[in-house]
Amino acid sequence: MKKLLLLILFFVSSILFAQKFENKIEETLYSINYPSSWKIDNTGRYNVEFYLFAYPVKENMASNINLLIQNIDGMNLDLTKFTEISEKQINANGKLISSELKNKDSREFQELIFEANIRGKDMKFYQQYFVKNSKAFVLTFTALTNQYDQLEKEAREIINTFNLK
Repeated sequence: MKKLLLLILFFVSSILFAQKFENKIEETLYSINYPSSWKIDNTGRYNVEFYLFAYPVKENMASNINLLIQNIDGMNLDLTKFTEISEKQINANGKLISSELKNKDSREFQELIFEANIRGKDMKFYQQYFVKNSKAFVLTFTALTNQYDQLEKEAREIINTFNLK
């Protein structure tokens, strides 16, 4: 009876998770799932692969998740060196809260949280860095500091669907 209940619970939660993230970005190098409540901009503006915007917009700032892919061919950068450079840039312009090496699906990545004031707005950021085939993948969740906690759980759930191919 207990096993049957657990099986039913797993099945229901799988369906709910699948419904929650009914949209998918599927590209040659990566994929990510997101809910329909987040709006996509994949026009390539600012050389960003995509933006996923959380709605509603508050204080003229739409919290978002975005992906930047940087070509690091010939720069002799691995994940550690890329992270060191990024941390220096963050500390020069803001406050690094945490930086931790993690593992996802047998792939190492760096997880960072930091704050900065951008154009007069206090912002908080959650990032994951991956390095593969001379490319650095920078996946970022950005929100106003006073809105970050409200969206962090859902943003991390979306980010955790990100897969490199």
